[in-house]
Amino acid sequence: MPTQDSIPTLSFDSILTQYRESLKWLDSLGVNYQHGRVCKYLRIFEEWNRSYKTATSEDAKNSYPAFIYSIQEMWDFISIYEAFKLTPTSELSGIITKLKDGVKGPENLFDETPKSTRARNFIFEAVMAAKTHKPTRHCSAILDAETDTGIRFEKSSVWVECKRVTTEKKIEKNVREASKQLQHAISKKVGSNHRGLVALDVSKILNNGDRIFVASDSTSLLYEIDLMMDRFIREHSHIWQKIITSKSPKILGVIIKYDFMASSDTEGLVSRCCQWAINPRNQISPRDSEFLHKLTAVLKDSD
Repeated sequence: MPTQDSIPTLSFDSILTQYRESLKWLDSLGVNYQHGRVCKYLRIFEEWNRSYKTATSEDAKNSYPAFIYSIQEMWDFISIYEAFKLTPTSELSGIITKLKDGVKGPENLFDETPKSTRARNFIFEAVMAAKTHKPTRHCSAILDAETDTGIRFEKSSVWVECKRVTTEKKIEKNVREASKQLQHAISKKVGSNHRGLVALDVSKILNNGDRIFVASDSTSLLYEIDLMMDRFIREHSHIWQKIITSKSPKILGVIIKYDFMASSDTEGLVSRCCQWAINPRNQISPRDSEFLHKLTAVLKDSD
């Protein structure tokens, strides 16, 4: 159940405007970002936006990679801002806590170590909440969830545990931990309209953050990233299926997400490719299968 059909593109000025607005919003929430990686991305972006038209090949070689990777990081904060900018601050305590931790961490994704993943782990939880917060589609993030996040949809509460997985060897451990957390959370809920999903960000498995994916054109790029998701699920789903099918049938499946920077040779465009999919548990009930299809349709909407 993939959730993306196109690759959005924006002008540099549009991205810069949105990011500045997101930083003002962080300021209004009391998030101290002024001395960390978040401000560094703004400076890198502003510098390249001013100079790229006159940059020499040597300038481009030295500055362009940092600019590209800054866009990837900036977009997470933009998506969180766009999802929650109209939500009263009084309802955002959980998101604010994630953001206060999330603005920390190493500047570059490829410099991240097992001891410095905490910041981006929290950002993934906030991005997951943002992805599901679509009030106009009667789908909203549960902002006071005791799990990492939650989704309120069709009179049901879907509790979500989020894990950023950095190597293939760690998939099983992370899914097992998330499933255990979900089992515990759901067991305390009263009523039948409580479900669970494990959410995995596998971006670092597919790209450690130190390279740009290249395709011949945008159509090929879209095809390749869809194929990448299909291949990942086909090769790894047996790992999580054996775990979640041994747990409560209320754990409906696994959300897979990855994002990376890409370019197309023909158009000369650079894009941030973000792909989401839901892999239902084996032998899911018809009712729950229909529920996931409807949820996927909502998540498929552009942010």
